[in-house]
Amino acid sequence: MKICVYAISKNEEKFVDRWVNSMVEADEIYVLDTGSTDNTVEKLKKLGVNVQIEIVTPWRFDVARNKSLDLVPEDYDICVCTDLDEVFEKGWRKKLEEIWKSDTTRLKYNYNWSLDENNKPTLVAGCPPDGFSPDGQLWGNPIYDWDKMEKDGFSWWCKRIEESFKLYDVLRIDHFRGFAGYYSIPYGHDTARYGSWKHAPGIELFSTIKNKFPEAKIIAEDLGFITEDVRELLSFTGFPGMKILQFAFYDDNSEYLPRMFKDENCIVYTGSHDSDCTKTWYKNINGDVKKRFMAECPKKVKQTGTEALINFALNSKACLAIIPIQDYLELENEVGRMNVPAVATGNWAWRISPRYRSEKLINKIYKMTIDSKRK
Repeated sequence: MKICVYAISKNEEKFVDRWVNSMVEADEIYVLDTGSTDNTVEKLKKLGVNVQIEIVTPWRFDVARNKSLDLVPEDYDICVCTDLDEVFEKGWRKKLEEIWKSDTTRLKYNYNWSLDENNKPTLVAGCPPDGFSPDGQLWGNPIYDWDKMEKDGFSWWCKRIEESFKLYDVLRIDHFRGFAGYYSIPYGHDTARYGSWKHAPGIELFSTIKNKFPEAKIIAEDLGFITEDVRELLSFTGFPGMKILQFAFYDDNSEYLPRMFKDENCIVYTGSHDSDCTKTWYKNINGDVKKRFMAECPKKVKQTGTEALINFALNSKACLAIIPIQDYLELENEVGRMNVPAVATGNWAWRISPRYRSEKLINKIYKMTIDSKRK
């Protein structure tokens, strides 16, 4: 049997202690790692296991771990990620039990997903068809089994939140609307046309999280198809939502306009990781959208459209303003865009180059921040 393992430094010792003895029955082990598994590899080699290791950069590691797993050789039977409570399925035929017979911890997490007896998904995630995508978006990742999660007190979520706060001061929960209702597609379809909306126990989940982590700082990514149940859930949690200013000029009284913010309990952005760089966005707007922009966000003399939108964000009542560094740098999509939704390749590769570091940039950011009285 051939096994592929993902390993991360923070769980190195736990991985060695808990799994190394179980892995000696493998014919071959292929380790994808960021450069931290020397201890693991040496132990396996001493036990006579054929170990192959590929060192990958952390960002490439994350892409492979969370998306297509295209770094994994096709002939490997199963893949286990040692630091996440998840099992990744890529056509492997054998169940997890065949490898980890002596440990039930990893098996328990498998039950949090809508999988059949062969560990294949029964339901997968995506977005329904809309004006931009007539077939919708078929993401293909397994759906949570919310009934099972709720019965065990959302332990998987609590553990994930707990571990995340060991690394970060503030968490942003993506796709927040999915905790009120989510789009579920039967496994096996080629498009998202055949899905349907399902209710999720968001109030029960976040009640549990707030009770367990009363001081947690959490931002809700409340973008997309927002219905009344999502608004009610956001109000119940008290989490600040997101206000993307690039969305603000398509209606006369858009909820994304700063004058329409109900209070300061929100996070304002010029654009998001999914949107155009503001310089490109500004070049492309016209007609009523451009007129609304000029009326709501007039430019000062010698000020660019990007700088005007940054100031618009910084001077809003939102408790926090987040400006993508690409906007401070006045980059366009060709060199600065982070992600294009529904496009499978070419995303999340942008990194800021050391060549951009300059006193001029530092002083620009400092002055715009001080002038807006944000510190």
